[in-house]
Amino acid sequence: MQAGIYLFHSATIPTPSSICRFAGLTRLARVIPGHQMGCFASSLVNTARFYDSWPPRAKVHDEAGPSPVKRRTFLPYIADEDSLTWCTDEHRSLTHLHASSSASYDEEKSRTKELGSLKCSHAVVSRAGEDLGVRKANQDSAVALQGFRAGESVFGVFDGHGPNGHHVSHFLKLRLPGVLSRNLSELADAREAVSQTFQELQAGLERASHCVELSGSTAVVALLQGRRLCVGWTGDSRAVLGRREPSGKCRAISLTHDHKPVNPPEAIRIRAAGGRIERLQTESGESVGPHRVWLGNVWLPGLAMSRAMGDTMARRAGVISEPEFCFVDLASDDETLILASDGVFEFMSDEEVVDIVCNGNTADAEEACSQLVSKAHHRWQVMEASDSSDDITAIVVTFKHCTEQ
Repeated sequence: MQAGIYLFHSATIPTPSSICRFAGLTRLARVIPGHQMGCFASSLVNTARFYDSWPPRAKVHDEAGPSPVKRRTFLPYIADEDSLTWCTDEHRSLTHLHASSSASYDEEKSRTKELGSLKCSHAVVSRAGEDLGVRKANQDSAVALQGFRAGESVFGVFDGHGPNGHHVSHFLKLRLPGVLSRNLSELADAREAVSQTFQELQAGLERASHCVELSGSTAVVALLQGRRLCVGWTGDSRAVLGRREPSGKCRAISLTHDHKPVNPPEAIRIRAAGGRIERLQTESGESVGPHRVWLGNVWLPGLAMSRAMGDTMARRAGVISEPEFCFVDLASDDETLILASDGVFEFMSDEEVVDIVCNGNTADAEEACSQLVSKAHHRWQVMEASDSSDDITAIVVTFKHCTEQ
């Protein structure tokens, strides 16, 4: 396929098989694997812009990551041809909201702080995913601020997808603490404050709508006020609590559920908005990959989630950014809180994740978080024959209650 910029003309509505032929991909399953990363359109964008041909030639890079590659992208089919806008990473996109989205491929942070009757320690580890063994740009972001207000802490994981997914997740990481702090000052209720924060962040993303039509992010946010834990989320990043049982074993308490289009309440909303919920099909009629959200008469955007931040095209198909909530009053047997992107949970259950963090031979939050990300990456290597993996990001928060001192 000739290098350059490619455009689906508005007179032709692309189908999954025609898109794959257009991209020079002989096997649809190579683009849409069984796991549920991002959206269909962004898979094509990322594949086409990273490689000049398919299959890509092997490349050798040092541990610092891949050498710079000139980016290429598809302009998506949009019903209104006048709304087609060329949007690159150097375009205004979200750059006015942060200085740079560049970050190291592996990030590790650890903190300990007294919060009222709890002593909290936390660690953050993020590892970039790989395409055929080559490290790619990390679209995950995370925020962890203990004591960001008196007696309060906030933790969040954001898993970006699409050509500007890294900008979206980074925007959420940078903007959430300040917006949430203001809303907590103005609104007495934590749920109201977090909900209003999600709404304002979505409005900020929509002001750059040309750059988030096919880009977005999950968001899972945990607000800790003393012993009161409020978790709000949209998408398929998760929050899990590790609770110590009398037997001595730590049990997983799932605080979130994935927002998937097959969930009955989500499906009703999507179909009422005129969206479709379908899996992709090969030319032979075989269904592949997860169920995805599509516009009524166009094979876009193909989002594998029913809720997300950004993703303005998917809004027209019933995808929303409104979070759901879970509240927990932490007790002395609650030992660990884990927030993570689906790079962790793709091949691990909540129970297995808690077992690694709580029941392993780990001395602190930093070691536990590092082991979790390392084991998640190893699981990808075992399960994915193509030597590919998603971005993997985790926050581990450990609680030590004052009654234990």
